[in-house]
Amino acid sequence: ELLVDVTFEVEKGPLYFIREIDVAGNTVTIDPVIRREMNLVEGQLYSARAIGLSERRIRGLGFFEEVNFEPQQTDYPDQLDLGVKVVERPTGSLSFGFGYSSQDSFVISAGLSQRNLFGRGYAGAVSVDFGGDNDRFYISFVDPYFLGSEFSLATSIYRTDVNYESFRQQATGVEFRLGHYLDEEHRTRGSIRYSYSSREVDRDTGVNAASLIFRELLQGEETASLLGLNFRRDTRDDVVAPTRGSIIGASMDGAGLGGFSKFARFEGRWIGFFRPPGWFPRWFPFRDKSTFILGARFGYTVPFNEISDYATLVPEAVSFPEGAEVQFLKDIDTDLTLPLTQRYFLGGIGTY
Repeated sequence: ELLVDVTFEVEKGPLYFIREIDVAGNTVTIDPVIRREMNLVEGQLYSARAIGLSERRIRGLGFFEEVNFEPQQTDYPDQLDLGVKVVERPTGSLSFGFGYSSQDSFVISAGLSQRNLFGRGYAGAVSVDFGGDNDRFYISFVDPYFLGSEFSLATSIYRTDVNYESFRQQATGVEFRLGHYLDEEHRTRGSIRYSYSSREVDRDTGVNAASLIFRELLQGEETASLLGLNFRRDTRDDVVAPTRGSIIGASMDGAGLGGFSKFARFEGRWIGFFRPPGWFPRWFPFRDKSTFILGARFGYTVPFNEISDYATLVPEAVSFPEGAEVQFLKDIDTDLTLPLTQRYFLGGIGTY
């Protein structure tokens, strides 16, 4: 048996300090947007770990195709200049569509979004859908470093008019979300949110309807004032075109700070991104450039409303078939106290 001894001799090199940091290639994005993601500043001791962390955080913005760090020697033996070279990528999108579906009939949709608004790292989006049965309007704005702080502020406003199989719902709402990163890599974020919404269920009260829907019809407008805590971890390799990684989220919401609805809601969400496995047919179009997405969502809501909170007096104009058994609404389905607009439905009543 032949054996060889190998000895590694490691010598500690000299320490270097960062003299200047030069950012180049950012034709749209302003320098502070890039520098605030860096884990080292001028005058700080050079650290390979800090360089790697800074590169991952800048890539995580999704604004650049390439990010490269290049240390450069100076006339001083203990100082280095650091070059940061980036290549911008498109960050905005404009979409317009026209279609037909059995649920919405004819639909016209349009959307405008920008993840790097004015080159300052703001994110904004506007989307509009007009259909024969359903209309939706949504606008949002995000400042990732609100007023120069480490906190992000997101706001959104929406208006929807959706026709479900058994009822029609009109909703208007606004939401504010204050968040903060929980790790150095900016992959994990915690946030607190407040939302206020007004919803109304509509249907011809002259036709038969379930007791739950009937109570909502008589109640009229329902409001929900909600306060929630959210957790999100994003390990995608690219925020624009991911090929691996996942998004994990959890939330805990409570409604009852004013408004009609009173409940506690717990939700969990997971989305995974995968490249095609080795056994996947090679004849499949764009096989090597495809990514599979698998998602799951679960939730549980605990209602605190009572039947007495609802309007249960049926108008005299409502008639019943001769010989039909008639009961007061307050005595029917007394275990269904969660407002209809907050319940889970097959296919989902809310957005993922």
